[in-house]
Amino acid sequence: MKITVGHASLPRVGFTANGDAVFVRNDGSRLLLVVIDALGHGPAAASVAATALGVLGEIPHSSSLHDVVERVHAHLRGGRGAAALFLLVSAATASPAAVSPGIFGALASAGGAGGAHGGATAGQTPVEVASYEVCSVGNVEARARPSKLPLLLTPGVLGLRLRAPRIVRGTFTVTTRVVIFTDGISGRIDVPSVDGIAPEAASSSLLQHHRREHDDATVAIADIEL
Repeated sequence: MKITVGHASLPRVGFTANGDAVFVRNDGSRLLLVVIDALGHGPAAASVAATALGVLGEIPHSSSLHDVVERVHAHLRGGRGAAALFLLVSAATASPAAVSPGIFGALASAGGAGGAHGGATAGQTPVEVASYEVCSVGNVEARARPSKLPLLLTPGVLGLRLRAPRIVRGTFTVTTRVVIFTDGISGRIDVPSVDGIAPEAASSSLLQHHRREHDDATVAIADIEL
């Protein structure tokens, strides 16, 4: 598995401080990608985003996504809060029988173990897949191509009030691009328009063409090659 990540971000027009932030920890076989959108704009929002980045940088690599979400929530208490989308991707294997092109290259379950990372059956050569966990708190969105990335919104705000994190687990069985964006990007974002473009340049292009100038805006892209 090869993972390539790029991102681009701009503050609200008229501001220099940005309340959006992106955290990337990518060791090639495991990716933690978090896109943060602190409430509001300006220096106060930027301070919240910076705190979240600091916490994420100190979290042990082996932490579960549930623990990551809860730790960020705990450390943001007392501030204005934030929305965020958390994505954890890990290399895995599956039996060929479990990898079906009829399900758009992804097997998913809410809170379950995921359908295709239980290993190969006897006599079969395992194939490489990517298992994922994703948790969305607030209004940070994600799209995936050609696989599907189901989201189950966790009600609340990080640092203020949060129900138990709702984590969707699943498997990418084909090379997949995941695009994550804050609400400073139009919901009409044209993800296919940057197919074939490297993640960093693709993120900049989507930001340029779909940014809402009245808000901080961020796009992050992860290409997961299998």
